This record gives sequence, structure tokens and C-alpha cells, in this order.
Amino acid sequence: MSIQRYRRKPMPSREEDVIAVRYEPGAPLGELAEVARRYDDDAELAEAVLPSGPVLLVRYDNIEGERSFRDWMVIEPGGYLACSGVLFGTDEDGLRHWYEPVGQS
Repeated sequence: MSIQRYRRKPMPSREEDVIAVRYEPGAPLGELAEVARRYDDDAELAEAVLPSGPVLLVRYDNIEGERSFRDWMVIEPGGYLACSGVLFGTDEDGLRHWYEPVGQS
């Protein structure tokens, strides 16, 4: 899966573009790391296998206003790691509801 770019609906704005990568268990984490590091240069990723199945763990510095703190995010298989000024996890429905792929109208 490769990095995808989305634009916020209904009024496209360059400032609100999102990049996102779908997490597929067992696939290389390089593009997921690239997305995480757009937010935090020192972000770390690892795949963890739980009894219920694999998940992606993302450790990053969460920056809120003038303070920052170390934070964790869990992405389920088939979910997306996305960045648009903030780092967030979402699913296909969330992306399609709020964003459209760049190049489509």
C-alpha cells in the first residue's frame, strides 16, 4: 500500500490536505513511519501481535499548544495512520466522509 493524499470536503484547501497509509499486518512499515515522522521526526512504530491479532503501535511526541508529551496510538488492521497538522488514526469510512482523494472532484 502506498501513501495516499486526501483533500478535505466540501471546500478543498491546500492547508487541510491529509496524507494517509493503510496498515496491513506483515507489510513493511516504511511508509507508515514516513507519515508518523511528518508529525514527529522521532516517532517510532512497531507491530505487536496480541492474542486477538496484530496491531500497529505508534509512539510519538504529541504537541498541544506550548506543551508536548509522549503519546501512543494503536491502529487496527485495515485502519489508516494519517497526518494533517496532527497525527491521527482513522478508517476508510472516516476518510471518505471528510476527505476526497487529491485529483478527484
